[in-house]
Amino acid sequence: MLIAIGFVSTMPFNWLAMRGAPAFAIVTAAACYGLLFLFAASNSTPTARVTWALGQPIPRRAALLAVRQHDTFNDGYFVHAKLSMPKSDLDEIVDSCSYRPSITSDRFAQLFPNDRFPEIGSSEDDEYMGQIGYRDATAIMFYNSNSQLLYVSRHSREPKP
Repeated sequence: MLIAIGFVSTMPFNWLAMRGAPAFAIVTAAACYGLLFLFAASNSTPTARVTWALGQPIPRRAALLAVRQHDTFNDGYFVHAKLSMPKSDLDEIVDSCSYRPSITSDRFAQLFPNDRFPEIGSSEDDEYMGQIGYRDATAIMFYNSNSQLLYVSRHSREPKP
């Protein structure tokens, strides 16, 4: 399959070279493949993946601490991220997107086992106080206001990230 893709993608440049312009064909091919490489590299950075997971650019005051991506093969892609940010940045994200309040820490406890998340039915006093969760159709967010950490996870059946 890769041989066929390589053959088809080089055909226009081979045609140019056969028509008497080999230098132009080489320069054009290098420019096209260079642009394609830059596009792929810029869309596969951790920042680009977290931007996709949040649904908007990462706030300036936020620090990206961890990014995880996995493919379930049958159910699509997941991008999970951990960011450090003030609550005011979280409020801006929630206001600009269609997130609704929710308790969403269960998934994150499995993804980030070294971090502490509140447990449902816990007997500790005020464990859920200061813990904020949001979700929409394909994403969930969990914010711990004590540590100012935002956990976000987005799912897609399309190979977007």
